This record gives sequence, structure tokens and C-alpha cells, in this order.
Amino acid sequence: MDKVLFIGKFNESTKSIQKYLKDHINVQMCSDNLDIVKSMVQMYKPNSILINLNELDENNKPLLRYVNEIDLKTSVLVVGTEAECQLFSVELLSSKFEILKHPISNDKILDKINEVLSNKTKPGKEVEAKQDDRKTILLVDDSPVMLRSLKKMLEDQYRITMATSGEQAMQIIDKDMPNLVILDYEMPVCDGRQTLEMIRAREDAVDLPVIFLTGHGDAKHIKSVLALNPAAYFLKPPMPDKLLTTISGLI
Repeated sequence: MDKVLFIGKFNESTKSIQKYLKDHINVQMCSDNLDIVKSMVQMYKPNSILINLNELDENNKPLLRYVNEIDLKTSVLVVGTEAECQLFSVELLSSKFEILKHPISNDKILDKINEVLSNKTKPGKEVEAKQDDRKTILLVDDSPVMLRSLKKMLEDQYRITMATSGEQAMQIIDKDMPNLVILDYEMPVCDGRQTLEMIRAREDAVDLPVIFLTGHGDAKHIKSVLALNPAAYFLKPPMPDKLLTTISGLI
């Protein structure tokens, strides 16, 4: 029988969901303590994971990052309000998470669990892996809202990876060299200029096309952006058709 690990605070919201689910599926409740979650994953070996964001806080961000790394055949379902999801906006950018926004009924949560379980790879069944031959674009912006917007514009035609800082972008480039980078010019700590310098310092990325995004349209600012010789630049928010046309001419 399929097993679902349900992670959350032991509050009324979680108890209500767990009470309903246990009458229909094999669900195991688990606290939001990261060490306990790790132990439960190893011991229980769930087929899917459900997370209730109610009353979780900044300290739970490592928990979501850990869950994102677990090798599952299904999406990780996350239940939360708009505000709760916004708190974990960066962590939830991963395509592994599927968000169920409150208000949502317990029966709708159950329906979604059954849906993801029915779509998982069956044990012992050989499935030919689908190779994604699309070209890869790395999006770099400290704004999760902008990242989501750009991803939505591009994901039908390109494989998308995302970073919220220059440092994270370089880590991604180390592991998976993209075909093009869309880079926010104004970022804290390590801005677009510094990130571009780090990219061009790599021998294998000298010719990597980089498109700058900037929120300032004054002549002085644009001149400073163009002085870095990007492949192109756009004012935020970019027009989807113009951005796609520019990208297709570069890669």
C-alpha cells in the first residue's frame, strides 16, 4: 500500500487534515523537526509527502530544502495560505513542490494525493526516461516574483533553472552549464556586474550569452549596463514576445 508522510505542526489545522486522511489512505504524521523528518523518511520510506505550512516559520526553510532533495516518484504536496506560501517563496520555486492553496477542503487534498500517487512510477515497471533536449536558460534574480514570472514566460520552450543570488548562480553553472543567462542587474551583495565578471572569468563561459534585466530606464543607468557588453538588456518587466525573439536569436 502507498505510504504518505504528513509533515506539520501538531496544531488544529494539521489534526483536522490527518484525521480525515487516515480513514482513506496510509498516512503517517511527523513533526516539523528536521532531524525527526530525516529519520522518518529513512524508516517509513514514503511514496509521497504532504506538508502543512500552517504555523511554520523561517526556521523551517532547511526542512523544505531537505524535502526537495528526497528521491521521490511523486510531487511533494504543500498546503498553505497565500501568506504562508510567500514566506517560503524561494524554497517552493522548485518544480518538485505542488501547492494547494487555502481555502481547500480535506476531500480536495485527498483527491490530489490520490492523483499524484496514481501517476507515480510503479515498482518494477521499466519506464523509458524522457530526455529533455531543450536548451537551458538560467534565471538569476533576488525577486521570487520575477523568477516565477520569467519561468512562466519561457518554460514551454526552454528548460529553466533558477538562482536568487550571484553566488547561487555560479554554483548552478558549475553543475549544469546553461545555454543562456538572464541576469538581474540590481541585486544585493553580489550584483549583476559582479556576477557577469565571475561568469566571464570562466574559460568555458566566455561566450555564454547574458541578458541583463534592469528596473531603471534613465540614460545614465542604461549606459552603465551597456558598458558591460551584455548580449541584450530589457527593462522590467520584459515583454514575453520580444524576450523570446531575442533569445531565439542568441541560442
